[in-house]
Amino acid sequence: MRQIWNKLNSIKNLSRISYGPVDKYVKSLGKFVKPTPKPIVSEKNKQKRIAYCHSFRDFNFHKVLFSDESSFQLNANTLKVFMKKGDS
Repeated sequence: MRQIWNKLNSIKNLSRISYGPVDKYVKSLGKFVKPTPKPIVSEKNKQKRIAYCHSFRDFNFHKVLFSDESSFQLNANTLKVFMKKGDS
């Protein structure tokens, strides 16, 4: 917040701005938060997936072509993201 306030006050031909309104305005925009980890598959969906797999237990997959274009991340995301007010 201080950096924004200092930057605004360093602009020539602009009246000096007090810290309070700048702080209030920036906080009204949103904030940077660390993303909270969520379970990839809920317990309910986990049971549905298992049931689906069991239904194909005896299926003949000899003429099925498998293709996977999924992306995944090996390391946890430690970056913060900007969350607008009302996005929760």
